[in-house]
Amino acid sequence: MAQGTEGLALVLTQFLLKKKKMSIIESQCFLAPPTCACLFAFAAFGGEWTTIYVQQDYKIVSDNVVLFAAAASLGSVVNYLTFAVIQATSGTMLKVLGTVRNIIVVIVGATMYHESIPMKEWLCYGGTLFGFMSYTYQSINKGKEAPPATPKNDLPPSDEDKQPLKPSS
Repeated sequence: MAQGTEGLALVLTQFLLKKKKMSIIESQCFLAPPTCACLFAFAAFGGEWTTIYVQQDYKIVSDNVVLFAAAASLGSVVNYLTFAVIQATSGTMLKVLGTVRNIIVVIVGATMYHESIPMKEWLCYGGTLFGFMSYTYQSINKGKEAPPATPKNDLPPSDEDKQPLKPSS
């Protein structure tokens, strides 16, 4: 379900930014109320609020206001940057960049923590990176066609060609 709603959000965001030519802030203002309503509804009907209230976990927020404010601020920055990437490229490119980021995290994590990665996983990561590079290459070269060859007839006329034709006898 999460993948479906994330895909829907990307499509709607791209629609607002590209087709409707809204700015990033306008799009955020347009999408924030329904997003907030959905999050509150899922939290209320999913039973999370009851658990938070019974276990008094809401006190964690009041005990760590600065950390929660910092997390909220960073979340806002990430949202604005996400919209900027979608506006500059597309929702597909955002997903591709996310996949590459995940691969980099796995490789760096494996290197730092000396974890072994089976050959099958290396092949999958390599295939994904190859797909990313192919997509990027196609995106960059989209619409770029080789210039047509200049035919020899397009050369400027010489002085001999400018002479008036003489009637043949």
